[in-house]
Amino acid sequence: MEDRKKIAFYLEIGNQGGGVGNCLKAILDKLNCEDFKVYIYCNNKMFFDSIDNKKGLIFRNIAAIASLEWKMFNDNAKSLLLRMVQILWNKLPVNFRYLLYMIKKIFVLRNIYINDSIDIIHFQAGGFPKFCCALIGAKLAGISKIILTIHHPAKYRNKSLMVFRVMNRYALKVPHRIVAVSKSNAESLKEVDSKFNRQVQIIYNGIKVRDEIKIDQEQKKKIKESLGINQFVKVILIVTRLVPHKQVSIFVEIFKEILDSYPECYLCIVGEGDDSENIIKTIRRFSLDEKVKMLGRMENIDEIYAISDVFAFTSREEGFGLVIAEAMAHSIPVVAFDIGGVNEVIESNKTGYLVPLNEKEEFKTRLIDLLIDEHKARELGKNGRKRIRDLFNIDTMIFKNLELYK
Repeated sequence: MEDRKKIAFYLEIGNQGGGVGNCLKAILDKLNCEDFKVYIYCNNKMFFDSIDNKKGLIFRNIAAIASLEWKMFNDNAKSLLLRMVQILWNKLPVNFRYLLYMIKKIFVLRNIYINDSIDIIHFQAGGFPKFCCALIGAKLAGISKIILTIHHPAKYRNKSLMVFRVMNRYALKVPHRIVAVSKSNAESLKEVDSKFNRQVQIIYNGIKVRDEIKIDQEQKKKIKESLGINQFVKVILIVTRLVPHKQVSIFVEIFKEILDSYPECYLCIVGEGDDSENIIKTIRRFSLDEKVKMLGRMENIDEIYAISDVFAFTSREEGFGLVIAEAMAHSIPVVAFDIGGVNEVIESNKTGYLVPLNEKEEFKTRLIDLLIDEHKARELGKNGRKRIRDLFNIDTMIFKNLELYK
């Protein structure tokens, strides 16, 4: 057992990790712990607790060093000298303080990697360049295989100081392998470095396409009644993290206009997040409390998929769109804005409709068309399920990721 390689997975996420967390859980489920000693470096213990089989996994909580609120000095310092240093520290420009914080974070992480004797590290990046410090720390620790997977479009931060640009460009040179979950994510790396020309392997996120659950009309009636929905009306579904860039409030506005043309429908929203209060305010502003069902976070939503007729996705930015693939796997047609990642999953006019970003009128029209034309909705749903089964299979995703560790 001592000959086992030590592999670490590094991720900075919220709650249970969303699509990033789900994909990592699938990989961990198939990773042979007889070949690897597995470490999870994560800022959120909720994610680790949500892993079904933790046997053989070692958790390292990096919440303190992953947070920008991590303090360089102890607030309760009693020494006069240290208090004076703190006062001077707080007077430094924010960017300069942030630079010193980043340098400290690099060396703290380097020491953690060295103490754990990590052989392979796989960064599951919800965003870049926030992983800059962790990558440079891995380089300084001399880890023999460094892998970076980009799950969301890369964005530039801290443009005001050239030193940040230099650090970010260097960090992109660190990984031995770079993976992106969509072509658009790979392209976005040029925002970090305009001269970036490294080969990026595309490994799409995968979905387990199960046998379709057969639910008869009587069962659908009971599910709808439990939600306060009339059995004869159509249901539009949204499943997402409720955060501003998902633009759920914008869809509530669209839904209000849909009701003017097609009043026999309801909207179900599954998910939780920081934007919940704003969404509820929008619902109340349009007096839609009876027509919109806020269902919160749900572990098993198969029954909700079973009663849903159309899936709506209004995000303005996405790395892949795992929930879209899940809806398509349930044979539900999708209407979404035409953005990177999403347009690699949906084949417009064949598995759903892609609408130019924030074209609310066209979005409304496409949704109403699918609510009215049941034959078209079934056709797109059937095509969507086949597309996910053929191109976005979870077994393919797992196999390609496990190959990275050889």
